[in-house]
Amino acid sequence: MLKSAVTVNPADLYNATPMTMPQPRTSAIMKTGHASNGTAHGIPSPVTGPNKLPIDYQVLMLALAEEYISEARRNSKVIALNSSAEQAARYYQLIAQGLGCMDTVLTRWQFQDPRTEARLRLRYASLLYEETENDTLAQEVLSKGVTLCERSRLVDLKNAMNNLLVRIHFQSGPRAALKLIDNILPDLEVYKQTAWVYAFRFLRVSLYLRQASTSDFQNALHQLKIIKEQAEKRRHVTIGMMSSALEALIHLRNGTTEAIEQAHRALAATRSHQLDLSLEEAPQITAFVNILDLLVDLVLQKTDSATPKLQTMQTMMDKASKDLHWRDDGAFYVPIPVQAAETLDEDSNCIMRRTANGQYALVFDWLARSELYSLGYVLSGVATLQKDTTDHRAQKFFTEGLKITQDTFETKERVGQSLKTISVHLDTRLSMRYTMQLFLVFAFCIKSEWSRARQSLNELIRTAEFESAGIVPQQLLTYVDGICYQGSGHDQLALQKFRAPELALPTQSVRNSGGSDLDLRILAAMNSCLILQGYSHSHAAAQDLLKTLTPFAEVHHNKTIVSAVNLLRANIDSSLPIVQMKAHITAALDAARKSNNQQLLTVIMNMMVVRFFTNTVGDQAEKSAEVGVKLAKKVQSPLWQAVANQNLSTTMELGGRTDRATSAKATAQGAWEQVPDVIRQKFAHVE
Repeated sequence: MLKSAVTVNPADLYNATPMTMPQPRTSAIMKTGHASNGTAHGIPSPVTGPNKLPIDYQVLMLALAEEYISEARRNSKVIALNSSAEQAARYYQLIAQGLGCMDTVLTRWQFQDPRTEARLRLRYASLLYEETENDTLAQEVLSKGVTLCERSRLVDLKNAMNNLLVRIHFQSGPRAALKLIDNILPDLEVYKQTAWVYAFRFLRVSLYLRQASTSDFQNALHQLKIIKEQAEKRRHVTIGMMSSALEALIHLRNGTTEAIEQAHRALAATRSHQLDLSLEEAPQITAFVNILDLLVDLVLQKTDSATPKLQTMQTMMDKASKDLHWRDDGAFYVPIPVQAAETLDEDSNCIMRRTANGQYALVFDWLARSELYSLGYVLSGVATLQKDTTDHRAQKFFTEGLKITQDTFETKERVGQSLKTISVHLDTRLSMRYTMQLFLVFAFCIKSEWSRARQSLNELIRTAEFESAGIVPQQLLTYVDGICYQGSGHDQLALQKFRAPELALPTQSVRNSGGSDLDLRILAAMNSCLILQGYSHSHAAAQDLLKTLTPFAEVHHNKTIVSAVNLLRANIDSSLPIVQMKAHITAALDAARKSNNQQLLTVIMNMMVVRFFTNTVGDQAEKSAEVGVKLAKKVQSPLWQAVANQNLSTTMELGGRTDRATSAKATAQGAWEQVPDVIRQKFAHVE
């Protein structure tokens, strides 16, 4: 993070000369300043009485500080995108000068208005928190500010300062930050400062999620339950919907079967309020709920119900492009029907805003328009690919989404934000780009276009290493690399990838574990089993690995994984009684049908033809072989078209239908010629 490039101590800047920069309103005055009597920046100490200077240097210094900060942040997007060391140094020099001016005013002038001093302290501490690593000074400034606010009864300013103090404490001591919230909340509840109670509870949820342990997730869910109960009691619809949406998001991150169902229930609680008029001021909440609702169906592989939800999400995004409530900085306001002071906007440090009807609104940071559209393209592509792997629209969705993420930030988006904030959103943007590139690789793999898949993967690896190391998990790249090797017939290279340490199964069997990390490990183990099974000296190793794998996969919430593991159990263990083999195949077929996975259905059906109808004459054998051919044609895999048509040719030949057998054999031969050379060499006897 560029934030660590410098550590600013404004106390060292009192006698520094401001940088040369365009300032038409102040440059003439700056030239008239004279350094005398130990003053800072050549500005005289404040003078009282009849000889008072006509220039208010306090106002001048504060205006100068804001000029420095604005000038620095005007180029923050360019610096974040280009990562220029020279530009970053200039950025931090400007920030340092601005902080120096603020510190000078705080230490050398006395304020007649306590609110003005409190606002300056809050602004100064916020900049120290966002732009420097000087947390100690920020805490000192805020502590004095809180005392001032208590003495002057500046409620919103005090709460904003305490909110910032919590975030600063969290950087060095998470427990201390959470304890501070515990100390603050009782007073807020006693004095019925409802909006700030919500703000601190949502802050607590966000802090728990940063730690990302199982206990922290549970604590976050507990806080959301409290928020939802309070919101329902007061009929604060938008707050209740936001807490339910966040609850669903946490359950989705957990990834277990039970958690996915809980996410579904949490979203169901929001549907009764989707027509509430208060949501017109916060369309992002509706968008957030629609996206989560679609995600739940995608995870559960409910392709039939996912289709109308995808259409709803796309309609919502079209409306969002014209909605005036969709801000360019990505923030959105959640209105709370509680009257707010007229000074709220200046006193809350962007935590709260005052609505047009004079009520509180809690500010959340989410997605700008272009970021929302890129997410929409990802979800559209995934949903389309999941419903029909041969649908070419999925590839178009990913391609269009890539165009958005490859462009620079839109002119109006993220203007005036800190370099730290811009860098975080840039990382999110890059992550979205790499996600779409990965899905493009998967789309090519599904269609057996292995050369294009390898080309796209190599391009992804190059750009990821060049632009930002660590954004794409190495575990995921290793797995996809193995898939490309296996699909093109390089089994040993694929096995090396699948058995890499980052893809090894956990040492202890946790039957109901979830999450993408474990899912990748399960998939890698399955592919390893298939490769090991192909070598006679590795049959025992394949069976041992399958025994280790089975407890993780057989009760997984993803029906495709359940289907695949049952297929492996029926295929790898040749000593299984015919009854158990049929039970595993039936279970695999049932799960594949529920998930509508055409690839697995193709494999299962052709496996059934080989296992149960070899050297068998009859209608059932012929019908099964015909179904295998239709499925193979639908998935557009040359390998499985060759296998299925060869099975059909053999079956028809046994039944005396030589014309149909000859036609199927010719089709099999044509498909076989499209299979990678390495695979044809290994299975030359099929030809």
